[in-house]
Amino acid sequence: MSRKSAPRGMPVAETPPKPKNHRGQIDVAGLLKALEAHVLEEAALSATQVSAALGLLKKALPDLQSTTVEGTAPTRVFVVSDTPDPKSSEDWVREFSPTSRRPN
Repeated sequence: MSRKSAPRGMPVAETPPKPKNHRGQIDVAGLLKALEAHVLEEAALSATQVSAALGLLKKALPDLQSTTVEGTAPTRVFVVSDTPDPKSSEDWVREFSPTSRRPN
């Protein structure tokens, strides 16, 4: 590992350690409030400040455009009947299936 060289007698500048969770340290709510206030003309931000806020938001928030959800979810089907007596499944199909319906 190489060290930085400095003139004789001068200390070598150390690079400060980077935070491990820099995304978690970004105040997303504060950035959104500042941008919202700017849009609603309640506060004035320079173009540089707006650009920096948008850049930080891109780092802190996931890009939802590239998120894909795949798979199947279980589906439940409930049948609510307005008749007091329950019908057998054959009776129900006979009465309510689209092929058995007669035009009124």
